[in-house]
Amino acid sequence: MAPLLLLLLTVPLVPQASESDAAEVVRFTNIVSGVIGFGALVYVSVKLIRHWSDIADIETLRSFALPVWLILGSLPFAYVLSLWVNYGGTFALVDVATDDRGARRRVKIALLTTLHVRSAAAGSFRWPWIHKARDAASFRQTRGLVKDYLRTWTRRREEGEY
Repeated sequence: MAPLLLLLLTVPLVPQASESDAAEVVRFTNIVSGVIGFGALVYVSVKLIRHWSDIADIETLRSFALPVWLILGSLPFAYVLSLWVNYGGTFALVDVATDDRGARRRVKIALLTTLHVRSAAAGSFRWPWIHKARDAASFRQTRGLVKDYLRTWTRRREEGEY
């Protein structure tokens, strides 16, 4: 049991690497972690099915359901909070970048109407893009710039830069 516990504690500590020599180690540890996780899921499921009569009282089911409901209930809150923080930080930088209220409003509306609920993209919209958006002449040009940013951000994220 101790070697299994040691393995479970050390496998997540192996860094994700992009180099070819470390990629094999990462792939191996991902496979081992997956097999261990799937094995634990199967073990718990079999125990649950076999000993259902021991578990099937209402208090046990409630104590099992409470953490599940708490997690599911807190996920939307955490997501809305991340939207609030990321958009708020970006909007604060836009406010610092210019004193022109029209430019501020134009950039903020372009961000909201283009990025929608992409919290990470909103949080990554920083200085070179803010200055370009601030200097755009129209809302259409500002929105086009934000679309260019979104394409760049998506490409860089797919390449693993973010």
